[in-house]
Amino acid sequence: MVIRHPCLRLYLAPKLVKKASLGAKHIDTGMKIIILLIIVSLIVALGFLSAFLWAVRSGQYDDDVGPAVRILFDEGSEPATEENSQTKTTSKKS
Repeated sequence: MVIRHPCLRLYLAPKLVKKASLGAKHIDTGMKIIILLIIVSLIVALGFLSAFLWAVRSGQYDDDVGPAVRILFDEGSEPATEENSQTKTTSKKS
C-alpha cells in the first residue's frame, strides 16, 4: 500500500507496521463478529431444517387437498361424485 500524502504517511504508517507485525495470529474484532454471525446463522439454519424434517416425518404434509376441499361442503353433505351427479340428471329428465 502506497501512502502518498505526507500527513497520512505519518499518521497511518505506524498503524500499518503494527498490523503487519502481528501477522496471522491476530484476528480483527470485525472478523470475530463475522465468524460469530456465521456460526449463529448455521445453528439457526440447522434448527429450521430439523423442524422441517420433523414436520415431514410426523405427516404434516400428507393431505394437502382435503382441508381445502372440505371447507366447500356442509358438515352433513358429501362431496359430489360422478354417480350422484348422473342420478340427479336422470331424475330430472323423467
